[in-house]
Amino acid sequence: MIGARESIARKTFRLDSFRCAMYGFFEMGWQALALLVVTRYFDGTAFQKGLITSAFMVGLLLNPISVFYFGRSLIKAATLCAIIYFVNAGLLVLAALSNHVSFFLFAGFCGAAVMAQQTPLFLQIYSNNYASSKRGKFVSISMTLGVLTSIPFAYYSGQLLDSDLGFYRALYVFMAVASVVAAWLTLKIPSVPLVRNASSNPFAHFSVAWENRVFGAMLIMWMLLGIGNLSVFHLRIEYMSAAEYGIMASNRDIVICIVAIPSVIRLALTPVWGYVFDRFNFFAVRAAANISFVLSIATFFFVETIAALYVASVFFGIALAGARVNWSLWVTKFAPPDQESNYMSVHGFLTGVRGVGAPFMGFYIIQMISIQKTAAMSIGLILFATLLLVPISRMAKGGVTVKG
Repeated sequence: MIGARESIARKTFRLDSFRCAMYGFFEMGWQALALLVVTRYFDGTAFQKGLITSAFMVGLLLNPISVFYFGRSLIKAATLCAIIYFVNAGLLVLAALSNHVSFFLFAGFCGAAVMAQQTPLFLQIYSNNYASSKRGKFVSISMTLGVLTSIPFAYYSGQLLDSDLGFYRALYVFMAVASVVAAWLTLKIPSVPLVRNASSNPFAHFSVAWENRVFGAMLIMWMLLGIGNLSVFHLRIEYMSAAEYGIMASNRDIVICIVAIPSVIRLALTPVWGYVFDRFNFFAVRAAANISFVLSIATFFFVETIAALYVASVFFGIALAGARVNWSLWVTKFAPPDQESNYMSVHGFLTGVRGVGAPFMGFYIIQMISIQKTAAMSIGLILFATLLLVPISRMAKGGVTVKG
């Protein structure tokens, strides 16, 4: 029995590692690359840019519903993930063939929203196929391969677009092929269907937000932090590319600053943030992660040279590394045993809520005030969210135990 479990784990790890490597090729397709195409090829409006940047968050809003019906379908989790990748491939091809911004936006929006549905499915696959003592090790190595493939792809795609923006079509076809390969690999991963939810209401467990006062207060903190961060998150490309800001960076420099440098730093520091998360006081760690975002914003939007933006991108990578660990794991400090997924779905849904609205807000605010003032407002919200951690930590000491 132990031998069979280890065999399944090795097979899953091997297939998932190659799957993540393919994922690294098209992960940026619905993120930096899509926004760059809308901005520079189609000369998109603020609303159109907001659609691209909020699409994945709309997908998060649909997670409770998709998981509910995934469980009722009785289809294996890996098969459902493969279907998602096949659909993504078709949408990437549609984007490559699009001659009008509306069709490109339709393909981009739907693709990002569909891809957001794979996260809970893979969480179930990892839980079933990996022993808890090795789960983090296997998953982190697989994710590392995704980062390693995304970095050179980001660099060379930026160079290609500098020579001719029309080459985005070839890049999207290449990403579609990578998505098909990822689907084929995923089909071979051992899995079982999701557990069917006994309730007829996929939102029934949202009551934990007010039943657990500390958890509810943390959700408020996250909302302020998220609005402050996400409202300027995608403005980095706007700041580097729009003529009115005077930088007019090349497509290569934009991709290096937004994707390549942060990816390298995230790759190096994610294990460090994981160690800190496990070893130190949770509220202090959360405050440090918040401050890292303040530094990343302050060093990016208040400089005007490419060299300085490269340095600012290092701080951006530090912040992203901390965000990845904290966003993924923080509910384990508050949720009762076996309730982590319910708590996480509430957090994920609210992430989608702010993720949909904040990018639009950021793009529209800079139409009224300067991008530096917008960044200052963002910093103020994040600092206020950080100050809220003080009374929340006292509330936790007063009656609710925070694990770890």
